[in-house]
Amino acid sequence: FGQSVSGTIWIGLNRGIARFENEHFQYFPLVEGIDIGSVRKIINDDNNQLLFVVDGGIIVRLENEKLVIANKLTFFDPSNFGKMTKRKKGGVWVAAGNQIAGFSDNKLSYLPQNDQIKEVDINTIIEDNEEKLWINYSLKNSLYHFKDGVFSRYPFDFGVRSILEDREGNMWIGSDGKGLMRLKKRNLTTLTIDNGLPSNAIRAITSDDNGGIWIATSDGLVYWKEKILQIYNQDNGLKANYINALYSDRNGGLWIGS
Repeated sequence: FGQSVSGTIWIGLNRGIARFENEHFQYFPLVEGIDIGSVRKIINDDNNQLLFVVDGGIIVRLENEKLVIANKLTFFDPSNFGKMTKRKKGGVWVAAGNQIAGFSDNKLSYLPQNDQIKEVDINTIIEDNEEKLWINYSLKNSLYHFKDGVFSRYPFDFGVRSILEDREGNMWIGSDGKGLMRLKKRNLTTLTIDNGLPSNAIRAITSDDNGGIWIATSDGLVYWKEKILQIYNQDNGLKANYINALYSDRNGGLWIGS
C-alpha cells in the first residue's frame, strides 16, 4: 500500500498495480507497455512521490498521478530484487540477494557484504532514525544491524518477517512463529499467545498517529496501545483472519491486505 500526494491509495498486487479512488478500483497491469509483474514494495521518495519496486529490477514512479518507469536496476540479479527502504541521507537503500546499495541521483554506493552470512538472500531491510540499517536474511538467527561499517547479529532463534520503528524509537520485530518483540533501549519485551495474541505468526506491523501499533497475524488483527490489546477477526467484522499487509494512511485510516 501507498498514498500519493493527492491522497489516492495505491496497492501493489501479484501482477500489476491498482488505484483506489472515489470507491472505485482502477487496474494497471502494464506501465509504458511493460508487464511489471509482482509489486514487492511501495515507499515514498525524497519528494514524497511513490516508488514501486517490481519484478525484474524495475522501479516505477508515480509522477502527477501517472505511472512511469523510473529506472531498471540491471546491476542486481533481477530474480532476487525487491527490497527497498528510504534512506535518511536521501535516496533509497536497495537490496537483491545479499547485496545492498544506496541509490540516489542515479548513483550507487555499495555496502560491504556481510562476511558472517554469505549466499543468503535478504528478506527485510529498514533504516532507523539513528541511520542504522536493520537487515534480516532468509535464515533463522539472521537479524543483523549495520552501523559504522560493522555488521552485528542479534541472538534471536527465530525467523523475522517484519520490522518497524515507532515514533519513540522502539524497534518492533515480528517473528515467524515466536510472537512479537519490542526492543526498547536494549530491553526486550515479548508478546505471544500467552499475552493475548491470536497467533505467534506475525505477518506485518504498522503504527498510527496515536502511538498505537497494529499487528497482522495468521489468525486475526491486533491493536496494541498502552499495554492493552484489542483483537479483530471474522467474528467481529474482518473478512479474513489471515492478514498479509497493513498500511496506515495520512487520514487515520487502516488498510488491510489478506
